[in-house]
Amino acid sequence: MVPTKSETLKRLLARPWSREFVPDDGLIAARVPELPGCFAAGATWEEAHTNLEEALTTWLTSAIEMGNEVPEPRGDREPEEFSGRFSVRVPRFLHRRLAARAELEGCSLNQLVAVVLAEAFERPVTKQAGSDVREDITVDAIGGGVEGGVGPLKGIATYLRNRGEINLACLVYAFAAERTADGPGGAQEAAKELGTAGALARRERRMRLAETLWRQSLRRDFTNIRSNSSLGQLLHHQARYEEAIGFLERAASIDSYAKLFLGWSRLQLGLVNDDAETSAEGLANLTDALRNWAVYAPRAERSSWLRQVRRLYVSGPQFSKEVEQLISFANSNANWPRIGLDEVRDIAKLEDDDAEVGSAEALDAPAPRPQPRKRDVHSAP
Repeated sequence: MVPTKSETLKRLLARPWSREFVPDDGLIAARVPELPGCFAAGATWEEAHTNLEEALTTWLTSAIEMGNEVPEPRGDREPEEFSGRFSVRVPRFLHRRLAARAELEGCSLNQLVAVVLAEAFERPVTKQAGSDVREDITVDAIGGGVEGGVGPLKGIATYLRNRGEINLACLVYAFAAERTADGPGGAQEAAKELGTAGALARRERRMRLAETLWRQSLRRDFTNIRSNSSLGQLLHHQARYEEAIGFLERAASIDSYAKLFLGWSRLQLGLVNDDAETSAEGLANLTDALRNWAVYAPRAERSSWLRQVRRLYVSGPQFSKEVEQLISFANSNANWPRIGLDEVRDIAKLEDDDAEVGSAEALDAPAPRPQPRKRDVHSAP
């Protein structure tokens, strides 16, 4: 065993760890056999290699933080003549085909050859029947073992995610997060892990699952900015404005998206309830967020910013003053081509934007608004 108290992550990563890659029902399964639970997968050879290196870094980082000893790399036990380097001559046509395949897979020729050799050599021994997770990884996940079983659990979750089994992947990620709460990072680290799982669920349009994971994240640490912002935005898109405001308020001073959707939520809640004070407060939040966005946004975000202003424009004629002020401000400060008022008034373009976004659940597409009451609401100039 190798003690980690006097080791650095850089030195441990440089050790000659073994790496195994095995095709498994459309995916490339990968692991470091010396380290229980150090497991990953990918849709391509390059992705599997990258994911395995990330898993190795995470595994060794946790071992250092907890002061655990780690097994000796197999390479340290190999005779010196097995350095991992040898020359081999192949026909030109095979060299050409290998190079083309490496380019297609997005990896180096050396990486491709190493993976193909490992696949051919290991398949009779390591190939598992069906598409189940490896038994040794499952044992480590159940029994705790290294890192309290967090690493193996996350490895299984990643495997499920790559297979498209999102609900199960999020469930296992949640189990891993709960075990993380017992480690050095405590509740705050568990909240981060649950928040990350919530983001995965949202990307896959599992909105109920995302909401539950973010609520569990905030149960562990209610100050987590990302979970507050993400949950607030999700509730906003579901027109649950009053509930959304509570979460968005916690993040609005730091997260610009939170401030943007806090403004939309307050504005729409005020319009629904004929509450001029709430509407004015929301309008101030909204225009302030859009000004900050315009100053720092890259040119590629011009259309997203413009979509927000179009939505304010179609919310009612009482907002025309704010719309004009926002356009003037952007034309003076933004790093993108000038915006004309005609662009904002192009309602057909707004409908095209919505079709392009795909749903009101996208981050920069507020949910459909209620019809505003006839009341003038203006923010302070």
